[in-house]
Amino acid sequence: NEGGYYVSLSRGNRGDQALSNLEKLMDNVRDLVLQDGADIDYLTEWLNNRIDYIEEEGEADIDISLGGAVQIMTVHQSKGLEFPVVFVPDLAANFNLGERETIYAEALPHELNVGSETMTVRETAEIGLDAPNPENDWESEPVLIKRIIKKRLRDKLIAEKKRLFYVACTRAMDHLILVGHANVQSDRFLRRITYMPLDLLNNWMEWLTKLTGLCFKIDGTRGMVHYVNHLGEEMLIPYCKFEDDKDLLSSDSLPRTEFPIDQ
Repeated sequence: NEGGYYVSLSRGNRGDQALSNLEKLMDNVRDLVLQDGADIDYLTEWLNNRIDYIEEEGEADIDISLGGAVQIMTVHQSKGLEFPVVFVPDLAANFNLGERETIYAEALPHELNVGSETMTVRETAEIGLDAPNPENDWESEPVLIKRIIKKRLRDKLIAEKKRLFYVACTRAMDHLILVGHANVQSDRFLRRITYMPLDLLNNWMEWLTKLTGLCFKIDGTRGMVHYVNHLGEEMLIPYCKFEDDKDLLSSDSLPRTEFPIDQ
């Protein structure tokens, strides 16, 4: 600042990029000093090694959406982006599948024509609603076409929820934090996770619990769960059980994920 170096860097079309690159270098230096106690000799050797032997360092990000700030966005808005750390909150929020709608309307296929080179599908607009059932004391029930449309609509929405969950989880470059709650002490919850098909579960938290089986491996109020996926990759996932009337988070109770097994 005293020598005016920042001012000289900021000139021209690449001024913002040059300043960002310098700040990136300074951040690396600060980390070395704080973590390793580096002195000027250590820093000189560190820089020379990167100049002579290590692949060229990429330029610093100057787009706010790529770093330097916390971004809050929907999963749809995050498509195509990546971030060092990603939080996916509220995993236990139930899906809105529109199952309480009174009337369903959709174009249903009713004819398939297959030619030598083409295939065409003809559709008919259908409306599904409730009607009195004379065989059940005239109670109002969904007619067959409504049940068909409802099933098709649910399948589409569940498929979309799967795609969104995949997109949300794959935005993370280094750390992925999935935030949600589940009553793992409830027999009803455990039976639901065990026997209910994935597509009939209500939220991402139930999907995650069923796919990983973590709730069946928890023993005690806190500890580590040894998790192995279908590729044989391993990690230790920390957990804590909290009572409703106790403080959930404190400086001495925050768990940390560890990867001690060749990860």
